[in-house]
Order: sequence, then C-alpha cells, then structure tokens
Amino acid sequence: MSQLRYYHVLGSKGKCYNVRWEMVAYAREQGITAAAGAYGTTRKTVRKWVRRYGAEGVAGLEDRSRRPKVSPGRTGRKLTKLVVRGRERYPTWGARRLVERLGLACSAVTVYNILKREGVYKPRRRRWRERRDLREAKKRYGVLEKVQIDVKHLADIAAYYRGIKAYELPRYEFTARDVRTGMVAVAYGYDASLTNAVAFAHYLGRHLTRWGRPPAGTTWQTDNGAEFVGSAKAKKASAFTAAVRSYGVRHGRIPPRAPTFNSDVEAFHRTVQDEFYACERFSGLKDFLEKAYAYVGYYNLERRNRHRGNRAPFPIAVELDPNLPPQLFTPPPIILDFVDPFTGGYHVPCPSIFALIPPGRIARIPL
Repeated sequence: MSQLRYYHVLGSKGKCYNVRWEMVAYAREQGITAAAGAYGTTRKTVRKWVRRYGAEGVAGLEDRSRRPKVSPGRTGRKLTKLVVRGRERYPTWGARRLVERLGLACSAVTVYNILKREGVYKPRRRRWRERRDLREAKKRYGVLEKVQIDVKHLADIAAYYRGIKAYELPRYEFTARDVRTGMVAVAYGYDASLTNAVAFAHYLGRHLTRWGRPPAGTTWQTDNGAEFVGSAKAKKASAFTAAVRSYGVRHGRIPPRAPTFNSDVEAFHRTVQDEFYACERFSGLKDFLEKAYAYVGYYNLERRNRHRGNRAPFPIAVELDPNLPPQLFTPPPIILDFVDPFTGGYHVPCPSIFALIPPGRIARIPL
C-alpha cells in the first residue's frame, strides 16, 4: 500500500490517479471503511471512486470538469454576438479597443473572455525584449518641440492593397508625430521620393505657421532613408534638410540601424494600420482622403492613449498651452504628388474631393 494519503495528492494529476487506483483496489479487498482509514479520507469519497471504477473502469478515476451546467451570471448571447461581429469586422482590434470604439456596456476583461470562449481570439506572438520606459523623459519636451518623421509603406497591407489596384490609391504615408503629445500629421505619395519629402516638410511647416505655432527652434527627426538625406555620397545637405532649415528647424537623424529612436512614429504606424487601413474600405481617392482626414481628427482630438495618461493629444497640449487652436490638431491629408514644385500650390485632383471639409481648409493653403 502507498504511504501517500489521499489529501496529500489532491491537485496532482498523475499522483492523484495512482492513489485512487490503489485506494479502489484496497477497498475491494479490505472494505470501504478500512480503505478510508488507510488513505486518510472519508467513506463517501472511497465509495465515489469505487462506484466510478465499477461503471467506467480506469477512465472513471480521472478528474472531471467542475464547470457548472448553468451559469446565471454568464454574458448574454446578444452581447456575445455583438463582440464576435465586431472582432470579425475589425480583426486587428483588441478587447480594450473594441469596448472604446463600439461603445460596449462591459469591461475589456469581459470582452477578452468572450473572444477566448468563442475561439476568435488569436494572441499575437511577440518576441520579448526589455524596453526602456521613456514616458518621464518625454514629458520634459514642450508641445511640438521634437517631431519624428517617417514613411510607411502601404502596399504590404492586404486589405488596403485592393484599393491600390482598384482605385490607384497612394502607396506611401508620410507621417509626423509630436513626441510630447502624440499629435500626428499625415500626407500621401505615390513615390517615397525626396521630392515628396520636401513637399511634406513645407506642408507641415506652413500648417504649423498658419495656426500660430511656427516651428522655428524645434527639431524634426528622421531616419537615414534616401527620401530624407539624399545620396550617401552627396557633399552638401539634402533638399529635405534645406527645406526644414528654411523654417528655422534643426534636422536630426537617428543612428544607423537604430529604428527604436523613432519609436513614437513607428508606434503610430502600427496603430493606423490596425485601426484604419486594415478595417476601412474605400470607393475611390475622394473617399479615401475624406476617411483619412476623419481618422486624423479622431486620433488627435479624441482617441485616448494609455501611454500618455489615457488622454488624447489635444487635451494634453491644451493643458500645457491653453491658447492652442484645435485647427492645429486637424491637419488635412494631401497627395504630395499634386504639389506644384515651381509655385508650391496644391492642385486638387477633383473639385469635390474635399466636399466634407470646411471651405478654406485645403485648397487655399499655399504649399
């Protein structure tokens, strides 16, 4: 007979099964009462396992699920269907984002449990690496004191690529993001060229100047891509650097092979892919630019960021400078290829392309 007592092995699957088998064998030879005393348990417990062994054999000695057959507090089917449909419509959204964007009357934990229970949640595999928490360091910057700029390739997003083929939508997003508040400004191009990068610098500089925040004395940081630094063999500053300096802005460059130095704008690229390009469907260039404009406004004015105190960029900026106008945080996206390189004017490709935008916001902005 084993020296183990039944209560010593509860919770240990392998040992518990073996002790039950020995206990049942002992009970069949010596009796229920003797087995209960020898294994330190009750006669009721011994009877249960003897009965299960007699009915099911050795399979009856395995643990059974203790899940209740009826759960009065379980989430209703109506909410479950709403969560599942939302996840299927926006497959890249997590539980917290579904709660916020769909206005669900439940917590993110509840949504997460529903997704797991219904088998529609597939956690994203991520390689672990230690990250430095730079939130306190970023708080030392002023509004728009340091801006990160980068280009996002859009052709590798499956849902968006259909729009590229069907409606000739732009293939590149030029993005600027403020390190302090998280504010973003975007424009689009059909080429990730130095010419478009220069146009984006003028677009950003003149938008900030127009709304009372001239960028002189600030820093715009980019990587070492050819669209920003030009040829590696060039002996003078690139046209992008010259355009940036024309506004009194310093052009900062990150070290080679150090993409984490532009982590703020890279983080936005992941967010906009999940929340916009992978979810929205477009019926043409006009529809695309209108929806892009709406998303930029939502992101800057309303979308809360957990890493910035669960606040949107505009409330953060107003707390630091109450005189900032909201128009500064709603830069209208443009197609950089439509900027005239000689006059700097912006040629609207379709008279009604910005029909939903208030008059004077785009067509009259000199670039």
